[in-house]
Amino acid sequence: MNEVIKQTSSDELLSSGKLHKAHLYIKSRHKNLTKEKKKKLFLPCITISRETGAGSKDVSNYLLKYIEENKIFSSQKWAVFDQNLIEKVLEHHNLPKRLAELMSEKKHSDIKSYITELFSNQPASWTLVQKTMATILQLAEAGNSIIIGRGGSIITANLKNTLHIRLVANLQDRVKRIQSVLNFTREEAKIYIIKKDSDRKKYIKTYFNKDITDPQLYHLILNTSICTCKQA
Repeated sequence: MNEVIKQTSSDELLSSGKLHKAHLYIKSRHKNLTKEKKKKLFLPCITISRETGAGSKDVSNYLLKYIEENKIFSSQKWAVFDQNLIEKVLEHHNLPKRLAELMSEKKHSDIKSYITELFSNQPASWTLVQKTMATILQLAEAGNSIIIGRGGSIITANLKNTLHIRLVANLQDRVKRIQSVLNFTREEAKIYIIKKDSDRKKYIKTYFNKDITDPQLYHLILNTSICTCKQA
C-alpha cells in the first residue's frame, strides 16, 4: 500500500514539474517576441484539435483548397502540418528520424521507455515536447499554416493571428470513417478510436494540465456528423 502511495506521489510530482516547464517555456517565447515581430504577425494560422475519425484530414484539405483558390487572407501558399509536423520538428532540431514514432500523442510512460532504450544519456520526454512546442510556435508565427493536434490551440493561445477549431462527430460515424480509411472491422475501429482519443487526452493533460474537450480552448467547434467535412 505504501509503495502505491509513494509511486502516485512520484508521478504527481513528475507531472507537476513537466507542467511548470511547459508554462514557463510558452511564457518565455511570447515574452521574447519583439514589438517589430508582433507587428508582423498578420498572416493567419489555424489550429485543429480533433476526435479520432472526425475527418481532420478531409476538413484541412478542403479548407486549404478553399483558402488558396479564393485567395483569402493573402495570395501566398498555405501548408497543413499533421503527421509531417513530426518531420518538421526533427528537421528543425537536427534529431534522428528514428525518433518519429516517439513523437505521437502517446502517454508519457510509452515515450520514456522507448527513449531509455535508444539513448544512453536518457533524455527526458519533456525535451521532445519542448522541441515540438518550439516548432509549432515558429509555424504559427510565420502564418499561412494549418496545424493539427499536439496542443496547438494551447501553445499558440496568446498569438493574435490564430483561429482554434475543434472537430467532433458521433462514435458511429467515426467508426465508419476509420473502417474505410484503415480497412478495420467495426470492433477494431472502435478500439482504435478509444485508444487514440485516450492517448491525446492524456498528452494534453500531462503536459498542459488542460482538458482537450474543454470548449473554452477553441473559437469554433464543428460536428462533422451534422455537416459534411466539405461543408465544415
